[in-house]
Amino acid sequence: MTVNNGRQDPLAVVRELTGGLGADTTIEAVGVPDTFELAVALARRRS
Repeated sequence: MTVNNGRQDPLAVVRELTGGLGADTTIEAVGVPDTFELAVALARRRS
């Protein structure tokens, strides 16, 4: 699935798809601090 963050809130989409848990894996390949922070926010919390 592709999420266009200009049209959708990626955090809301991932939370909806995962029942609020977050993604198992995220990949940040742009090298911009904002995209790194988004990748971390999208990731599932581990304990």
